[in-house]
Amino acid sequence: MNNIFPLLAVGITIGLFVLYAVVRQNLRLFHRADDVPHWPDWSLR
Repeated sequence: MNNIFPLLAVGITIGLFVLYAVVRQNLRLFHRADDVPHWPDWSLR
């Protein structure tokens, strides 16, 4: 049972790191998308 806590801590650390990386990539995509209008062309018609 004692081995579960270290594995859980490592899992949480890796999970937070992956989540941070995904959020950074999403923020980069959002910043790139800011240069382009968010609405599709059909809404302009």
